[in-house]
Amino acid sequence: MEGSILDVFKAYNQGIDLISEHEASQAQNQPVTLRGPEQQREGLRPFHAAGDTKRSAVFKDVPPNTPFNTNGMQVPIDIKKYDEQGHLVKSHLSVPPGVRNIPTGPYRGDIIETPSEGYRDGGVRKDPVVGTGKKPKGSGRRLYTDENPKDTVGIKFATPADARATVSKVKNINKPFARKIQILTVGEQRAKVMGKDEVVGIFKSAKESLRARNKKFLKRK
Repeated sequence: MEGSILDVFKAYNQGIDLISEHEASQAQNQPVTLRGPEQQREGLRPFHAAGDTKRSAVFKDVPPNTPFNTNGMQVPIDIKKYDEQGHLVKSHLSVPPGVRNIPTGPYRGDIIETPSEGYRDGGVRKDPVVGTGKKPKGSGRRLYTDENPKDTVGIKFATPADARATVSKVKNINKPFARKIQILTVGEQRAKVMGKDEVVGIFKSAKESLRARNKKFLKRK
């Protein structure tokens, strides 16, 4: 999804729902889920060998201290591990091909591999300085990264109870409609990657409720 939250808000006033368009695009390229030693040993290598270097993967229930590697990969990738509560516990960014014994930490959890967002068209492109408002096309700082810490709204998505608490907080904060939708979308996408279907449904329902309420508000104006 390109542009800042202001772009999203302006587009919405023009009848264009950029967030929904982004969600539809994301749905076309869902990460592959890998379970068991054999699938996880192969990882993304078969996809890279076939030329599909944009694919992401979720390695489910990885034991503690399981080393990863990027042998056979064609482009740099990001490797992130989340514990059973959904907390990020290990992160390696822009790992180039051919690296062995990448530590994943003393926790059981899910590991997510994604193509490095800094890698584009045969090289690694450096992101602009955080806080400038500039976000390059394809940057992972569009949806998942906090550009303005003062505007941060903490979210939790490990359990349905966490999701409901987050929804309640978002509905009651003094933020623009588009900002609230963005926050809920972050929770939804993170939960989707982690395979938390019930949590995904909670965030989706909350967004639908907000959209309906905002539509009524605009009609009254």
